Amino acid sequence: MLTRAEMENALIQLDRRLTAIEQILQPLRKDVATLKADVAVLKADVAGLKLDFSNLRGAVSGLQRDVSGLQRDVASLAGEMREGQRELLHAVAHLTHRLEVSGVI
Repeated sequence: MLTRAEMENALIQLDRRLTAIEQILQPLRKDVATLKADVAVLKADVAGLKLDFSNLRGAVSGLQRDVSGLQRDVASLAGEMREGQRELLHAVAHLTHRLEVSGVI
């Protein structure tokens, strides 16, 4: 069993070690607090990015619908132009024939 002096010496050694540990931990406590604040900011940033991504996804979906509509419109206009060209060529051929028959050309 330890004597009173040995126990006091052990307690003094333990107190010194605890003081050294506290000195090491003090700056770490501030670092941990800073890291917690940084994490909170990052969480807010991530939430903002998620919202931005969701908005972009909606915008892209809207653009895809617009592009599909434009593609249908272009296809329809191309068909109308082809039909108009056919009608014009038919009219020119008919007019040419009538002019030939009447002896104008």
